[in-house]
Amino acid sequence: MIKWHQYQVMIEPLAKASNCVYQGFDVLRDIPVAIKVCRRIKRAEKEAEIMQDYGKHPCLPRFYDFFVQDKQAYIVMELVKGQRINCPKGGPVRDPMLAIAITRQILEGLKHLHRCGFIHFDIAHHNIMIENDKPQTVKILDYCGSVRKNAKGIWLTKRRGGTINFRPPEQEQTPCLLSPASDLYSVARLCYWLITRSLPSVSRPFSLPDKQLQSLLGRGMQTESKLRYQSATEFIQALDNWEQRKNTR
Repeated sequence: MIKWHQYQVMIEPLAKASNCVYQGFDVLRDIPVAIKVCRRIKRAEKEAEIMQDYGKHPCLPRFYDFFVQDKQAYIVMELVKGQRINCPKGGPVRDPMLAIAITRQILEGLKHLHRCGFIHFDIAHHNIMIENDKPQTVKILDYCGSVRKNAKGIWLTKRRGGTINFRPPEQEQTPCLLSPASDLYSVARLCYWLITRSLPSVSRPFSLPDKQLQSLLGRGMQTESKLRYQSATEFIQALDNWEQRKNTR
C-alpha cells in the first residue's frame, strides 16, 4: 500500500496500458476510487476537464480529483466494478436481445456526452465496462481523445484517432470534422461485434440472421455520415422499434 495525497493506493494496477489505473481509497470522502496515472500531463489535464464538465450520469464514471506529482498526472474517478466488455479473452458471443440492451445503455451515455458538447472519439470494446453482463452496469471509459465542440459549434480535430475497425471513415482523415454520427458508427459496429464476435470486412461480409436487425445496424455503419443516425436518441428509437416488433411476433 502506498499513499498519494489523500489516497491510499494498491501497489498492483487494475489495468496496464500506456496509462496505468490503480485501485485506491479516498480517506477524506471515505470511498473507494480508481486512479489513472498518466505520463502526458497536458493530455491528462484535458481528460480531467472533460470528465468534470460532463458531470454525473449512470453510464459515465464520476470525476473526483486531478493532481500532478513527480512529473506525472493523476486522475481520480469512480471505481467502476466489473470488467471490460471484451474480457476475458475477447468476451462471449451475446444474444441479440442482450447485445441491444447493452448498446442502448452505451447510447444513453453518449446522448448525455453529446449534449454536454463532446464526441467520445474512441467507442470500442476495450472502452466499455460491464459487471456480470448486466446492461444497467455499463460505463463508458477513456476521454483522453475526446473532442470538445469549438466556438463555432463544430467538432474539429487536427489528429486522426479511434480504434481501427471501430472508427468511422472521417476519423482516418486530418483534419477530422466530426458529429454525433461519428460515435454512432462505432456503436453500430460494437453492437455487431457483441452479437458475432467479429467485424465486417472485405473478406467477411456484414450479415446477420435477423435481416431487420442487420438493416438497423447497417444504417449506423454507413460510410457517409449524413446517411447514419444523427443522434443517440434516433438510434435508441430504432432499437426500441426493433425490440417491440420482436416481442409481438
